[in-house]
Amino acid sequence: MIPKGKLQREKLKIVASCSECSGSGCSKCAMKCARVEKYCDSGIPVSYWMRSFKDFAGDQKFKEKIKPVVSDIDSFYDKGTSMMFVGNLGTGKSYMACVILKMQYQKTMIANIQQWQI
Repeated sequence: MIPKGKLQREKLKIVASCSECSGSGCSKCAMKCARVEKYCDSGIPVSYWMRSFKDFAGDQKFKEKIKPVVSDIDSFYDKGTSMMFVGNLGTGKSYMACVILKMQYQKTMIANIQQWQI
């Protein structure tokens, strides 16, 4: 669980760095802060909050396999399909799981990340 103080600091950074309002607060940074709260509630690590699919620098074969899911995420979830990512360190498993969860939240669906260490 992410401490609430950490969440508040991240939200303050978002507002302070907003190009539209220069830190005074606007609808753009308010929406971004609301998304960050959802990411926090879902268990997405802070380091993934501002990352996206297009910024992915992991295994490009993995990215190509996931691209159909990302491009049609609605039908993926409508089918009730699940995924489990397995691979070497640095493949991008956590990154991609977080990207998919964030996309799901942006479409007002419910998500939660589960991580197991063996």
